[in-house]
Formats: sequence, C-alpha cells, structure tokens
Amino acid sequence: MSKKGCLVVTVIVIVIILMLSVCGIFCVLLGSSFADYDWSTTSSENSEVLYSGGEDKIAVIFVEGVIMDSSDSSDLWGSSIASSQTITENIDKALEDSSVKAIILNIDSPGGDVYASDVIYNKLKEAQTKGVKIVTLMKGTAASGGYYVAAPSDKIVANAITITGSIGVRMDFQSLAGLYEKLGIESRTITNNEGEYKTGEGLFDNNPNGEEDLIMQTIVDEAYDKFIGVIVEGRKMKLGEVQEIADGRVLTGKQAKEVGLVDILGGFDEAVEAAEKEAGITNATVISYETYDFWSMLAGYAASVTNPTAEIAKLIDPTPGAKLRYLYSE
Repeated sequence: MSKKGCLVVTVIVIVIILMLSVCGIFCVLLGSSFADYDWSTTSSENSEVLYSGGEDKIAVIFVEGVIMDSSDSSDLWGSSIASSQTITENIDKALEDSSVKAIILNIDSPGGDVYASDVIYNKLKEAQTKGVKIVTLMKGTAASGGYYVAAPSDKIVANAITITGSIGVRMDFQSLAGLYEKLGIESRTITNNEGEYKTGEGLFDNNPNGEEDLIMQTIVDEAYDKFIGVIVEGRKMKLGEVQEIADGRVLTGKQAKEVGLVDILGGFDEAVEAAEKEAGITNATVISYETYDFWSMLAGYAASVTNPTAEIAKLIDPTPGAKLRYLYSE
C-alpha cells in the first residue's frame, strides 16, 4: 500500500475512534437525564389494541417479574421487575376510560415485596368498587405474592402446568459479621438507653437475640394472617380450607383448581371470554398498556452505564434490615 493510502486509512481510523469517543461522552453526560426522567408517565399512557371489537373494552395489565415498590419496570433486556407504581398507574388509566369494563391481570411472577403486593391488591379492590371486573390470567408462574394480587379476582384462569400457590411469608436477613471478623473490621453502633432492640438483626449482627427473633416472628405471622385473609375473602373459601394448603407448597394450575384457588384451566382466549361474561359484554375491544418502551429501556441502560455500582447493589441487595416478602424461590 502506498504512503498516501496508509495515510487515508489512518485518518479514517482516527475519525472512527473520535466518533466513538464523542458518542461515549454524550451517553455519559445525558445518562443521568435519561435516568431521572419519569418515563413511566409516557409509557403508561400508551395503549395497544390487541383485538378490535365493539365500544366496550377489556384492558390487559401485566404483572411480570419480581413485585417491587419501584418505578423501574425494565432493563435493557426486557421487563424484569413488576413495578407496583407502574401497575397501579396502568390500573388508573383503565379506570379513567369509561369504556373499560374489565381488566385482565396477566401474571407471570414469583411474587416479591409484601408492601408492593398489597398496594396492587388494594388498587384492584378499588377497581372492583367502581364496577370494573377483574380476571387474572396466570402464565408460567403466579406464586406467593403473584397469587396474593390475583386473589380478589372475579375469575382466575391458569394453565394446567402454571406454578402457583406458595402461600406464605419469608423474612430474609443478610449478615456480614463473619466476613468483617475475618477482615479485622469492627462495627459499632450507639443507641439510646431504651433502644435494646434498635440494632438487632442487622448486617453486622453475629449474635441474634432470641427475643428479637420472637418480635420478627410476630411480624411474619401478621403478614401471613393477612395473606390467608385475602384468600378467604377473595376465593370465598373457609379458613380451614386455606390453612390446609397455606404451608408454602407450590401447586400446578390443575392442582390449584382442584383445591379452589383457580376457576378455569386455559389461556388468553379463555381469560377474554371470562372477562366478557363477568362484565356482561360481548365482542369487546381488547387493549393493553405498555409497561416499557424503547426510551425507557435506553434510560435504564444509560443509568447502568453511569452508575454501575447501583446496578451491582441491586443484585447483591446489601440493604440493612429485614426483608419481608411474599416470594417463591427454588
């Protein structure tokens, strides 16, 4: 290659490198702006027509992923968090549309945060008081908190091999005491004189107090009793019937139908049919509310690039204190 040709190639390579550098800087500078913008208000206003029909509508609202009290509903690779904020906003959108007569709650979730699950549950109860019928469609998994939010539904549809049940509560603790001891790091906390339980069951607690465990147990039991009550009320079951299966066991959709936790075995078509029947309508237009779009996915990616530590923190969940969950995990 001639010297002139080499020069041209060199210039092209330099230009490409400069362009990539500028793009990288641009992403870093704008990343926080993308991340801070409330994209959920944009995406939740958008609806997609799944089936065209008459004036009456059925709104499909998705509960996909771990249920959390968060405004984030997706990452770069797709939806991974069932955001209680996004879900309740979408329910509100349905309630604002007088032509929406029923909601299909499309669930594929192992459950999650107790508070977030209850927020969704209460919003669904509100929808019912306004005359909107609720039908749940259970996909691959609708267990623990995933069942909690489904419990008030007028009808529950599940696949025969859906994983559901897992009725129960768990409280998780993380302790770094052993690691800190090996590293020679000491953690000290000073509380008020009457604060004997103020620091219990923390990240650095290597000697849990039996009385503290009893206090935590009462909290878990209270959340469990709430779960049982939700099912008794929503499914019109006797207390003893629910308690008999509320030991954390998982059930298939077929097994759940046999014990009264599911009404219909089927899929989306059966859910639409059930929603029309419950609402007393025919030939409904079926719409869905988007839970994320391209821009929110881009925002999530920008946030992960500009703040990778936060993304890692989400994975290891090092937040001090107990975590109360309606969550199924293998």
